[in-house]
Amino acid sequence: MARKHSTLHDIINELVDRTNTDTQRIRVLEQGGRSSASRMESLEKEILDLSRSVQKLESDLESGFKKRDAEISELKNTVKEMLKHLKQLASVSKVNELEAMLDIYNPLKSNFVTREDVERLIAERLSKTPKNNK
Repeated sequence: MARKHSTLHDIINELVDRTNTDTQRIRVLEQGGRSSASRMESLEKEILDLSRSVQKLESDLESGFKKRDAEISELKNTVKEMLKHLKQLASVSKVNELEAMLDIYNPLKSNFVTREDVERLIAERLSKTPKNNK
């Protein structure tokens, strides 16, 4: 029976060793699982943070585009108003024509004669004309 007892003892020792080895392997696997879960959780957090950053950036870009669109629209309206006013302004040829007209009617540059001057000139001419030519 001593042999049976030692064989049984060997089997129990072998089972305990295997159990201890399996328990150690399970602990290593559990530790790796926890480590993987922790890394996954960290990656998920980073992805959420990046997603929020991208959404904020998109929002900022969209509001910037809307602002630029409004500014462009305002500039277009301003240019239209300026063109409308420019069309109402006189052209260079009209200004030159007006300047010429002012020169003609400028009493300081023109030689106007009065009615009395004209009558006197006619009378002088008539008095110088020989009476025979009539």
